[in-house]
Amino acid sequence: MIRKTLDKVKDTLRENKTLLLAAAVTGIVFGITLGLISDGMAHNATKSPENLIADTEATESTETEEVKEALKDRNVFFAGMDNISADENTIVRLENLKDNGDILISYVIQNNSTGEELFRTDLIPSGHHVDWKPSETLEEGSYDICYVQNPVWQDKDGNYIPLTSASNVATLTLTLPKEDLRVEGGATS
Repeated sequence: MIRKTLDKVKDTLRENKTLLLAAAVTGIVFGITLGLISDGMAHNATKSPENLIADTEATESTETEEVKEALKDRNVFFAGMDNISADENTIVRLENLKDNGDILISYVIQNNSTGEELFRTDLIPSGHHVDWKPSETLEEGSYDICYVQNPVWQDKDGNYIPLTSASNVATLTLTLPKEDLRVEGGATS
């Protein structure tokens, strides 16, 4: 009885080894084929610059050596935004951190799901802020809000030089009070 069981186990192992070996070979062949196809596609893409067209809106960089030198080794510090639960009195502070010195920042606040612009600031000097009251622009609900911060530097001639922007997405959940449904005389509906 034990001998028959051992023989069955050996046969099963032999069959599974064959099956495993076949699966491994198939996987290797598939991987090589896929690699060759994707490499050929990438190779063709890099060989086809004639499919590209110049952007008619592209302009030559006007950044002068003076601007490059003035901004060399400078950092822009961005205020991070966290997930918040808000009500009708909540104010979100949009600030330009004091460490930014002569760098100004503007904010564009968007509904990340729809792209709709909800609020926009003008340029904010460092160490200052603008308050945004979500209940003035949003209905009750939960939103993924994208806070885009656009820093600029003003050169000695008064020109505004845009710097690299930053953005982050945070969830804002707005809860508004329910309207009072009482009618005159104290009765409720």
